[in-house]
Amino acid sequence: MALPFYVVASSERGIDAADTGILLAAQTAGALMYNPLWGWLGDGAGKRTMLRIVAFVRMIPPVIVLGLLQTESGLVGFVLLVVVIRGDDEGRDLGLSGLPDGNLSR
Repeated sequence: MALPFYVVASSERGIDAADTGILLAAQTAGALMYNPLWGWLGDGAGKRTMLRIVAFVRMIPPVIVLGLLQTESGLVGFVLLVVVIRGDDEGRDLGLSGLPDGNLSR
């Protein structure tokens, strides 16, 4: 599910417009936190391995949101969700960058 839909889901759980700004800031925080990890992993283990891990991490947010919708986790749960989603997006972008021919030989 795309990130804007998670923001809609959070608004249905009582996250107001002011707290939505915190969710947007969490997107930036996720990118800043995960970029060094993805860079290290891509350089050390290769982009193919990194993309496999990204694919696995991509399965986590839908499970988290199902839990958030069943509980009263509030803003903190959605902030953690957005950080994971944005960090995973950065891994996908870094993993696919520089691969115009789709060569994942490593």
